[in-house]
Amino acid sequence: MQIVSVIICCYNGSKFIDQCFSCLLNQTYKNIEAIFIDDGSTDQSYMMAKSYIEKFSEAGMKLICLTQENKGAGGAAALGLTIATGKYICCYDIDDILYPTSLERQVLFLEQNPSYDIVRTNGYRVSPNTNKSLFMNNEEEKNKTDIFEDLLLEKTNNWAGSYMVTSKALWNVYKDHKIIESRYGQNLQILLAVAYNNKSGFIDIPLMEYRFNPQSFTNQNRSLANQLKNLQGFYELRKNVLNT
Repeated sequence: MQIVSVIICCYNGSKFIDQCFSCLLNQTYKNIEAIFIDDGSTDQSYMMAKSYIEKFSEAGMKLICLTQENKGAGGAAALGLTIATGKYICCYDIDDILYPTSLERQVLFLEQNPSYDIVRTNGYRVSPNTNKSLFMNNEEEKNKTDIFEDLLLEKTNNWAGSYMVTSKALWNVYKDHKIIESRYGQNLQILLAVAYNNKSGFIDIPLMEYRFNPQSFTNQNRSLANQLKNLQGFYELRKNVLNT
């Protein structure tokens, strides 16, 4: 079984750690290298995460816990990726839910389709009022194998937990295994880099739940000034990835 490196970034997410780690421990695919990065939390996130190391070992999995000063999700993921050893890499947000067969189905797709370096899955977006909606309903979007331009122009989603990439394709772009330490995240950096010259597949089965968090970095302040700042930040991130 190939190793899957799962990058988990956390800032003050102690209330989600039990749920997050239970989702990983309940995965039907067991060759998991979970890399947890505490991004300068002021709660007990890091200590709670460390308490799971033995449980992961007993389940035949590996849990690595790191901590750093606060740099944002991109900065935390950048640290985790420097030590990732898996043939496959994915990211997992601390407050989301992975269904038990999620990683197994993605690995199986990539193993059976070696000409692909990305696989994405369907899932549910869950809002605070518990309404669920599917990520994708459009058949054309599901069937696209070249998703680079759609990612670049924000015509398709890039949510953590809904994709897996081959490390070979990722490190072909980031040869020193270092992405940009950006507060505007890691998902675009990973997916854009791999999608540039590689094919993407899609599993049309809901395999996760993306929990809309009003307190997230991009949602916590919806003032016009903050929205403009975020737009500029995501623009600069795209530009930097394109230059890479």
